[in-house]
Amino acid sequence: MNYKSQAKIYDLLEKTYAKGTKIVVLSMDMDYMEAGEPIKGYLDQLQELKNVKRTNPELLPFIFLDPRRIAATKDLSGKKNYANLLRSELQKGNFNGIKMYPALGYYPFDKSLIDSYLFAQEHQIPLMTHCIEGTVFYRGKKKAEWSQHPILKYKKSGVEDPVPIPLPQSKNYQWSTNFTHPLNYHCLLDPKLLSEHLGYECDLSKLKICLAHFGGSKEWYKYEADGWNNYNKNINHGPLEDYQRVKNTLDHGSKRSIWWNASWLSVIYDLMIRYENVYTDVSFILFNEDLFPMLKFILNDPKVADKILYGTDYYVVTQKKTEKSLFHDLRGYLGEELFFKIAHENPQRYLETKINPTPPKKQT
Repeated sequence: MNYKSQAKIYDLLEKTYAKGTKIVVLSMDMDYMEAGEPIKGYLDQLQELKNVKRTNPELLPFIFLDPRRIAATKDLSGKKNYANLLRSELQKGNFNGIKMYPALGYYPFDKSLIDSYLFAQEHQIPLMTHCIEGTVFYRGKKKAEWSQHPILKYKKSGVEDPVPIPLPQSKNYQWSTNFTHPLNYHCLLDPKLLSEHLGYECDLSKLKICLAHFGGSKEWYKYEADGWNNYNKNINHGPLEDYQRVKNTLDHGSKRSIWWNASWLSVIYDLMIRYENVYTDVSFILFNEDLFPMLKFILNDPKVADKILYGTDYYVVTQKKTEKSLFHDLRGYLGEELFFKIAHENPQRYLETKINPTPPKKQT
């Protein structure tokens, strides 16, 4: 994709779908990923996206949230303070949700994010967070504290008290997935784990959040291939009451085993059941038709059927297929009823907020 204008890229995307289709567009703040200076800084890109929205009412843009930008501007006043800017833009209706990408170098339970989360939870603003391995990740040096998990612990043989899960990977691509792992959202949404991490009581269990990409194709294959471990055999159509009677992935005794061995698909499935406002989507992975049967099976599970969203990850996924073929292939396989559910009913619920946009000031 060689177009330099966000307006042109959106114009190409819009033509794939029927007139009136609402499209979520996600901004990205790459200023802190230690990959060199971007051609155009994030704040300038954000302004350009706002301008595109003004002439395209069907566009639903999400504003990016990075704890390092929050921390770097926390002592500034007005809109120079990014936390203030984010709240203001959401209250004005300039943006319809919040985008996160922890692989750029932070955990989703970073303490600098908590106030923004509380605001989002209060107003039921949707968050969309990257939850798959990917080619976009932090390029700087690994910090010493990143060699063990900040919250999750396990019982080590010969040691009385639980110790942090070790994270020994040495290459950026490998250890950056530690930021993206779906178990981090259990740490964020479980009040006990989060409160212990923060040092004060905090409950974000009602935070509305979509774990984008449903873990990725690799993790779906991992789930299908593992016929031994119960934590990779949890997806079923049984009633919720029966499901809650057994120990699921999140309650497994060894968090270290779950961290390294459980499929991300399995973890995300349990997160959707445990927390009422956790969603996921099929963006990027929908190019892989091998996954369609499993996806259809999951979509017929009443425990999670209302939590799965249609998405494509345009224009990244065009390296695999065109937007048009992705849309037609999935719709043709699922049928109209299931496709309407993930492309209309579920996204509509996910995107609803309790915010009343601030009306623009009258010009004098």
